[in-house]
Amino acid sequence: MDWFPVISQLKSAFQAISGDLEGARRTQENFSRQCPGVSQFRSMVEAVGGDTEAARKTQEEQAKLLYGVACSVPIVGHTIGGVQYALGQDGRDAMVSASRTTGVILGGVGGFVVGGPAGAAAGGICGGALVDSSGTTIDLLVNKENAIGVGNGATLMAIDQKVSKNENISGEIFDVITTIAMDGVAGAAAGEMAAKYSEKFADTARAYRVLEAPEADVAVKQQTLPKSTGAGSGPTGETCITESVKHTKQYLPQKQATFPNENFKAIQMDLPKKFMENTMKDAIPQQGSRATNAATWRANGTVKNIYTTEKLAGHPLGKKNLNIKTPNLPEFQNNISKVKVINPDALQYKNGFTKGVARMGKTVGGAVAVGAVCNEGATFKEVPDKNMV
Repeated sequence: MDWFPVISQLKSAFQAISGDLEGARRTQENFSRQCPGVSQFRSMVEAVGGDTEAARKTQEEQAKLLYGVACSVPIVGHTIGGVQYALGQDGRDAMVSASRTTGVILGGVGGFVVGGPAGAAAGGICGGALVDSSGTTIDLLVNKENAIGVGNGATLMAIDQKVSKNENISGEIFDVITTIAMDGVAGAAAGEMAAKYSEKFADTARAYRVLEAPEADVAVKQQTLPKSTGAGSGPTGETCITESVKHTKQYLPQKQATFPNENFKAIQMDLPKKFMENTMKDAIPQQGSRATNAATWRANGTVKNIYTTEKLAGHPLGKKNLNIKTPNLPEFQNNISKVKVINPDALQYKNGFTKGVARMGKTVGGAVAVGAVCNEGATFKEVPDKNMV
């Protein structure tokens, strides 16, 4: 824990308040030798000052830290440990470190399945605790006085030894608490990633829409996507949905701010992945769509859905917003398998990407204000026949 910025300083403060001034100093000594960037700066200062031996030791500490981080990565750590054992060396540290991380990840994934984001955090904590307790127990049984323990098990062993010597244990207590907290964070992240990847490779696609609260409640009750207010029944009518929850996350508060006297909710719709892929593939870009749809409507009474120029800039999955033409809406509705209200700010809808919503014309906020998004307050007239304008 000593090499983490902020956490290291909090630990030192906790030790100092607890009366362990030497421990606080030692923690910051470790920080300056181990933290990437800080370690290199310290080593440079030591070398420039002529103390090349100190500079060498600082870089050795940094190398040990980086080695430990590598060993904590599942598969990587197991491989390092396996190679060490094959060479007749002790690969226990690498194996144990990688296995502990694996336990936290598996606990997080399992916890997410059972209890969502909160369950993932709890699962990560339980997974780490299970590996610590079982690993430390086995280590004590097999290696006896040479046992080193695993994770918090090792820290608790150190606490036991210090207590017997009447030494200050504030640093070890801080490490135990911080490890538990970090296991929870890692478990939550693992559960989130598992959910994201399972969704990506599942046969179900998801679409989202922001609605007034009563309309959203009806959508959930009837398990369908309601036609946009004012869309009408003709070929120019549109009901907008988006493939991206990130767009919904930004659009929902902007919509609410624009109409403060109304209450809005976001809904999520589950559809067959193949259907959604074909629907998006068959859609045409907004630019030039009026002339294209006018021609097809006059020719055979059909229109194409359009994807708008309002889309996520550089979205890694290429997701778009789709305006479903009213004549095509029944087919979309018939393919919906589930509708529910969601909170787009919930942990399960977040990931490591930070993508802004960019519009090739107006900003999202401006589009909301003039009613240009999702055809709410549509500006084109309803055309009940095949003479689209």
